[in-house]
Amino acid sequence: MQATGSDEVSARAVAERYRDFLDQIVIHTTDLPHLDAVRDSGVGVWVENILINSVDDATRLARRVTNEDRPLTRKRVQ
Repeated sequence: MQATGSDEVSARAVAERYRDFLDQIVIHTTDLPHLDAVRDSGVGVWVENILINSVDDATRLARRVTNEDRPLTRKRVQ
């Protein structure tokens, strides 16, 4: 993030920086406290375990990201 001119390293900062062309972002479960801030940036977001330590992890995440294992829409709970 420093290379982009941002002093903040967070899911919110990434969403803010790239929101002009970013429709969706996947954030790690540890970033759950930042969920509303990312949503407030106007970028769609969902929370997943994005750490990849095995082929099974990579397969699981790829299926989630490509919509094979997640609902097509997620509504914001208000």
